[in-house]
This record gives sequence, C-alpha cells and structure tokens, in this order.
Amino acid sequence: MTILISAGHSNVDSGATNGKDTEAAIVTDMRNMVGVYLKEANVPYIQDGTGTVNLPLKTAGALAATATIAVEFHCNSFSKPSAQGVEALAGTKD
Repeated sequence: MTILISAGHSNVDSGATNGKDTEAAIVTDMRNMVGVYLKEANVPYIQDGTGTVNLPLKTAGALAATATIAVEFHCNSFSKPSAQGVEALAGTKD
C-alpha cells in the first residue's frame, strides 16, 4: 500500500487567500506535516513536492494513479467569519 499526499493547488495557483496567507502555503505545510507522521510510522507514501515545492495538479494526478490511496488537502474560505465546517469528498479509484 502506498499513500499519495497532495497539497492541492500548486506554486502557481494560490487558492484561497487571506491577506498574505494563501491556501497553497497552508496545505503545503499540512502535506509536509503528514509526511513526517507517515515516515515515523513507516507507512509508504509519496507526495507532490517537498519543502515549499507544490507541483501542478497534472503531476499530482499522475502520482495518484500509482498510489493505493490519494489524499489531497484544501482549505475553503468564505467572507462570513461565522462560517465553519468540514468537507470531505471520496470516490473509487476507477
């Protein structure tokens, strides 16, 4: 079993923004943290870049085809401060 962890967006697509904070930077940090935990647990994984590198969706898609499980991180944004919640999408590999 191999897990793909993908930061979503890329170095050229910032995703949602809040001042100087970008979705791409936040999810890249998330991907890197999850990678540390997977490595410590000896779980085989691949990722769509290392450090601050966040490769394009096309690359993540190609990597997903080689993985047993693919996880892509995103953060949503909304103009109302009271907005909250979680979103998860799942589907079969085929």
